[in-house]
Amino acid sequence: MASHCFRTVGPIATIDEGLQITIPEKVLEALRIGPGDKVEFFHVAADEFLFYVATRPLPGSGILPVRVRRPVTIDEMNHTFSSMERAELKALKRQRKQKK
Repeated sequence: MASHCFRTVGPIATIDEGLQITIPEKVLEALRIGPGDKVEFFHVAADEFLFYVATRPLPGSGILPVRVRRPVTIDEMNHTFSSMERAELKALKRQRKQKK
């Protein structure tokens, strides 16, 4: 006996002979997209894709602060490297003490 999988079907899109898809108006309104918007497709499983609006930020974007990069001077680089060397030397000394 074959098992059947039922799922609700929403609006249906049609692919024309030029391989272009017409998205139903209800879907366009719900996603707030229109002409000129770009969408990206993600392969999530065999024979299944999701798409999202690429011209809009993803949910959660903007949570992390934006780092402002500024030029770094040679003196600042030298100070950073010497600090890293001091930290490595301290770690080596601690390791040697623990081995004794």
